Amino acid sequence: MRAILLMMLLTAWGLADTPDELYSQANDAYLKGAYSRSAELYRKSLEAGESGEVLYNLGNAYYQLEDLGRARVAYEKARLYRPRDRNLTHNLALLRSKLSDTEPPEDGLTRLVRLATENELAGAVLFFNLATVMLVLLYRRQGREALAWGAVASLVVLLLLVALLSWKELGPGAHRAVVVSALAQVKNGPGREFTDSLTLHSGTAVTVLDERGDWFAILALGRIQGWVRREQVETI
Repeated sequence: MRAILLMMLLTAWGLADTPDELYSQANDAYLKGAYSRSAELYRKSLEAGESGEVLYNLGNAYYQLEDLGRARVAYEKARLYRPRDRNLTHNLALLRSKLSDTEPPEDGLTRLVRLATENELAGAVLFFNLATVMLVLLYRRQGREALAWGAVASLVVLLLLVALLSWKELGPGAHRAVVVSALAQVKNGPGREFTDSLTLHSGTAVTVLDERGDWFAILALGRIQGWVRREQVETI
């Protein structure tokens, strides 16, 4: 009996699709125009771990399905891994041009921070931290003025990178979500009994300020605060 059970488990394991196989099947489905099927397979492939490439293709599948909300979620998540990808930037701009709600342009600091991934910034912080320490040690040994100025310059860059990394991890851009329902009524409080202050449409990005039960407090369109039901948005 144990041998039979073991054989059954091994057989079931052997039939399971790997993430690479699922990704390949998803690409085939996309090329055949079966966008719903391709989106389903991309999602299954992502269960093994997120990938910028898979998220980008998932966004394309949702875009073909005219699901702007979920397409944007996938594109925005892909941008966390591939911030300088031109195709991704183009598709995201194209999607934003089709939104019903007019979003304010991103400020310069936000655009700057988005140019690098968290891992890239963390790596740069580590590099300049080590460089600063080494330059200080060399200056104490050799006493050369150039080494002192080099240490100061390295420290300035280090502090700037730490600030950028902190902004990326803790700033407003770190707590974003996208409306995925066709319509989202923004309430003046966390409950259905509160009055409506605004209607948002699928694909609009918001900043999450707080959460209470089934409700998110959000900042929408750069100026309007309110509450939306949790199931109406998806966090990035």
